[in-house]
Amino acid sequence: MRDFNRDGVLVGRPDQDIFEESETQMYPIGMMHERHDRRFRYCQAYEAIGGTCRGLPDMAIVPGDTNGSTTGMETSLNTAAIVGDYALDVKNPGSTAFPIDEFVGGLMVVYSTGVIPPIWCARISGNDLFDATNGTIYIDEKVPVAVAASTMGVDIHPSRYKNVGTSGSGSLTLRTFVVVNHIDVTSEYFFWGQTLGPCWVTPNAFGSGRIKVFHSNGTITDRADGSISQIAGNAMMADYNGGYGDGVIDLRLE
Repeated sequence: MRDFNRDGVLVGRPDQDIFEESETQMYPIGMMHERHDRRFRYCQAYEAIGGTCRGLPDMAIVPGDTNGSTTGMETSLNTAAIVGDYALDVKNPGSTAFPIDEFVGGLMVVYSTGVIPPIWCARISGNDLFDATNGTIYIDEKVPVAVAASTMGVDIHPSRYKNVGTSGSGSLTLRTFVVVNHIDVTSEYFFWGQTLGPCWVTPNAFGSGRIKVFHSNGTITDRADGSISQIAGNAMMADYNGGYGDGVIDLRLE
């Protein structure tokens, strides 16, 4: 679904409610909806998601890494980039045929030599169908510098809300949490995931610590000194004796 809304913000209540999943895509991936002081992002499930009120990670792999071509691309341009362009013709380095607007909300990173800036990136607003050879990427920002195709390298990163999965699944368990779900979701269905504001998240252990971090299974616990765990947010209310083990946090995922 092409992102014609250049601001990426949904005005008014969505037709697909926060507590509804949809087999049909209703909004562009990553579309933002704010309701009072809570923020939600429109997501697609990479796999079946069970267990509500937990952190869910992005299952995409860095383009060019093992199996990276299944969710993104490490590639180059077919034709030169011209200053002011919004559309770029990109080679498909693998055999995966990517559908129309697969990369909406993702990031295009361009590496070049002999020009300034030598590296630039832009948000992807859409793409044409990618066959096994090439396709066209559309970006929000204008191409800043003209560079010949032969001197350019390109990475295509999908939206962080495109491949949302279950924590601990897949070959890599250390992934970045991007949303908290409020419903169970069918594989490849579309749903709203919360990223900001007051949110109850299933506790693993919820003590008197102010900063809360994600456990590997998407639950939350107190941050320990020296912890490298991903921060989920701050406790909104004090646990007076540090033993209740439950509470609402001020979710901070963007």
